[in-house]
Amino acid sequence: MPTIESNTAKINYQEYVQDTLQMAFRHADDQNVLIDVTGWTVDLEIRKQANDLDPVLVINEQNGVVLGGTDYNILITVTDDQTLALGAGTFAYFVRTKDLSGFVNTLALGKLTLRTR
Repeated sequence: MPTIESNTAKINYQEYVQDTLQMAFRHADDQNVLIDVTGWTVDLEIRKQANDLDPVLVINEQNGVVLGGTDYNILITVTDDQTLALGAGTFAYFVRTKDLSGFVNTLALGKLTLRTR
């Protein structure tokens, strides 16, 4: 049986509680030209475990996602207050995009480990 692989990036992050975490994505086509993400929606969902249905934190265009730019066209910021509210531990995260046609794609997923100093 053939295997079909997703283009979802698997990236693990480590950061300290009360530090700001930034995730920058260069979402580009096959020729490495940035895709115009104007009007898209992007959500970062952080969950206690990957199979949890309810995220403990959601970041979107209203509270930390910036779309556009010349080097990276998707920039997500988790503030120091948000990492403090999450506390120390290992979480699962997912970054999902929704384009103007309604197509939903998981751009990245992985583990987010927040540590105390």
